Amino acid sequence: KDYLEHFYKGEADMAFKVMRADEQILSLQLISGKNSFIHHQLNVNPKTAEKIRLDEVLNVKDKDLLPLINLLNTNKKVVYKDRLPDEWYIEGDNLFLMQRIDGVDQVSGFALGNLHKFLLKKELLNSKS
Repeated sequence: KDYLEHFYKGEADMAFKVMRADEQILSLQLISGKNSFIHHQLNVNPKTAEKIRLDEVLNVKDKDLLPLINLLNTNKKVVYKDRLPDEWYIEGDNLFLMQRIDGVDQVSGFALGNLHKFLLKKELLNSKS
């Protein structure tokens, strides 16, 4: 909502990118800005149009998830201490976690197959997008 005001004033452009679209999930990246851009992720169930939260995809309560995520994470600017970020998307058979650190989007990618033990929606492993 805040970004629309900037858009209407001509201070920002807005766009979106479809990251994954199939029967299981519609994963969108919303982009806003002029010289630097802010990305937000939106994941919805294409059948119900309801937003999908990360805790509906991964068992975030499993104590082994964060250590594995940190072990597999190749983005050394990011460490997941207490919880996973709210911003995430799925592209193909990969899960990407995104957070803004010091004004820069930091993204960490993980193969869903490596997270199969924690995956609550196993059907996401069969990408058709």
